[in-house]
Amino acid sequence: MQEMNEQLYDIYTQWHVPFWQTPLFWFMCGLCFVVVVSALIGRFIICWLRKKNILPYPIVARNDLKKLQESEYASLQHAAFFYVTLITILKKYLTAYYSHDFTSKTDQECLDALASMAHNKQLYDIVEHILNGSLTVRFAQAHVVEQVIQDDLDNVFQVITITQFQNKSE
Repeated sequence: MQEMNEQLYDIYTQWHVPFWQTPLFWFMCGLCFVVVVSALIGRFIICWLRKKNILPYPIVARNDLKKLQESEYASLQHAAFFYVTLITILKKYLTAYYSHDFTSKTDQECLDALASMAHNKQLYDIVEHILNGSLTVRFAQAHVVEQVIQDDLDNVFQVITITQFQNKSE
């Protein structure tokens, strides 16, 4: 019998330690945990910092208009591109101001939506003048006078000024 016990022990003399029970495995798990937690904390900090740097919509629109005004596109040679950009800035501003999507609408749909929202007749008239006046320049490549370009740019600045100091319900 003793001889049989020795044979059994001879069969199982080597002992295998599974990888997940080694110190290397636990070190790697701890390292992965620290990396994941650090990445999550870093992501939250970056998102928090980005939220603090968001500018109000009137300031963003004014900055975009000033960049457009100072660019080479505010000329007769690039009038079509100028008006496309000007109308895009105007529609983005109206979208942000009224919390209604103007960017995906046609000009006439924008005017219809604005008529139901804007209680200021002067605002509606200015936007209507800009949108209707720029149609032939944007789509038919019609010629425009330099003064008209400047007037339309000033009108968009005026829209921002009018809406900035009025309540939406007025």
